[in-house]
Amino acid sequence: MNGTLKAFQLWRERAILTISATSEELADHVPDGFKNNIRWNAGHILANLNHKLEPLSDEKEELDSGFRELFLNGTSPADWEGRDVPLLETIILLLKEQQEWVLRNEKSILNARLTKSFRGMETGEELIQLLIGHDSMHIGVINSIKYASRIDDVWGKTK
Repeated sequence: MNGTLKAFQLWRERAILTISATSEELADHVPDGFKNNIRWNAGHILANLNHKLEPLSDEKEELDSGFRELFLNGTSPADWEGRDVPLLETIILLLKEQQEWVLRNEKSILNARLTKSFRGMETGEELIQLLIGHDSMHIGVINSIKYASRIDDVWGKTK
């Protein structure tokens, strides 16, 4: 396994641990100064990677289109009224499955040439490196939401 995939695995596992240490109740709280909640950040990590990498893979990753409608850029929990929003445990399971999907499809993803440059990235491997930074930034946002919600132990399961 190359260094890019090792880093992807490390940060994906950290994301899963961070989200797993969150209660369903806290997942929907939007503290002052934030526009999204923990559930949105968790789902965004999942939907964004699917949106960016799925076209590069030989094996398509089946992610319900509702995830893109709920979690891609330009979406907001404020628009979820009456929508069926996934539980954190569902998002966590899908993040784990997605990690396995990336590792199973490493050759086709890493070696892919992007049809159009994305923020200067030209290959699948470069895109994964960008997504690692994106995911780790959202881990920081999740922890910031916890701190703003007066949760001192961001790694302990909230009640």
